[in-house]
Amino acid sequence: MQVIIVDHRRGWTRRFDATGRRARAIAVASGLALSVLFAAVLTAGWQLHSWLAPKRVEVVDVWGPDVADQRAAIDTLRERLHDESAAFARRIATLQAHVTRLDAAGERMARLADLDDGEFNFEGAPAVGGPLDEGGVTPALSELTAELDALETKIRSRSRQLSVLEEMLVASRVRQESRPEGRPVTAGYISSHFGRRIDPFTGRAASHYGIDFAAVTGSVVAAVGSGIVEYSGPRSGYGKMIEINHGNGYSTRYGHNSKLLVRVGERVTRGQAIAEVGASGRATGPHLHFEVHYNGKPVNPARFISAAR
Repeated sequence: MQVIIVDHRRGWTRRFDATGRRARAIAVASGLALSVLFAAVLTAGWQLHSWLAPKRVEVVDVWGPDVADQRAAIDTLRERLHDESAAFARRIATLQAHVTRLDAAGERMARLADLDDGEFNFEGAPAVGGPLDEGGVTPALSELTAELDALETKIRSRSRQLSVLEEMLVASRVRQESRPEGRPVTAGYISSHFGRRIDPFTGRAASHYGIDFAAVTGSVVAAVGSGIVEYSGPRSGYGKMIEINHGNGYSTRYGHNSKLLVRVGERVTRGQAIAEVGASGRATGPHLHFEVHYNGKPVNPARFISAAR
């Protein structure tokens, strides 16, 4: 074995052959040096470990509670967000129910007001539009909550207002349908007017409190307004008669019928058939005697008949 020794400081090199005892001595010396070096490394590593272990335990002891607190805070935040989301969902569901009710009320009022089918469409969202605002920003959660509160208050207010308006429209529609209007018979002609006339039986001047419509026996007699049948049967001078109470002080009488089609207490609507023309009672021939009373006093039916034209 050849051994080369280099001295960089002095700048010289030595070579010599190691054989026999010299080689073994060098090998033993090298092994001892490596062993000493390995032992030194192990010792340094163990000392480093001994020094770092308490530090690691100390770091774990310090950071452990912080990590647990952060996890607890995250869990609390997650539960809070879940609760807030559920609350938003419930409020939105309530608002949707209010909107559905408003849509239904709007459709009913559109029908009551006789609006065109396409004028108000409550099935779809109203059409909106406009130029894009590039500077728009997404509102914060607090702003959304405030907007939701304001919208909920506005919807509740509009719901109450629409309910009142609907009641007024219904009442107006009922009054309009109940008020006597139109002809009680579609066929025939007026044979005697309201007011003073010569009585056909006595030949003397007398008051006539209705209008007579001459028509063929069996012609349909229709109610001129919605109301409740107060009388249905024979009455002196009227023959077979029907009297309808329309409310608001109005009532109508239909006399000299051959057949009565409605009974006392029955609800009738405008245009509904209530009797058939005849000549019962004090009559010279088949005709309908039609009277309109307001607050118990007979009034001229002509203005109610002409109001329907």
